[in-house]
Amino acid sequence: MAAKAIGIDFGTSSIKFYKNGEGVILHEKSVIAIYNKVHTFAVGNEAFEMYEKAPVNIEVSYPVKNGVIADIGNMQAMIDIFSSSWTASGSSRGRIIISRFPQILRKWKRGPILT
Repeated sequence: MAAKAIGIDFGTSSIKFYKNGEGVILHEKSVIAIYNKVHTFAVGNEAFEMYEKAPVNIEVSYPVKNGVIADIGNMQAMIDIFSSSWTASGSSRGRIIISRFPQILRKWKRGPILT
């Protein structure tokens, strides 16, 4: 079961995915571009390239701000898209997911997240 472990490091500016035995399998900017407020247009480095250059109907944002997940919906969409890049089926079913949150979180904020 340990071979299926995936670690996620949610940084304010970037997100890293680690796989047991392989090390870093993905390191991208923590940015998402949403088209017409509904559809995911781009994530990661591709979305970062669009920052401040995107047309009006595409919103480019950072789901993590000041070390806190500010937009859980967009963060979930990013994780789903990133996870599909290393799994054939696009899901992480049957994997152990270990998350790391920025150091800035106080103990009272970390408690509910990590339990």
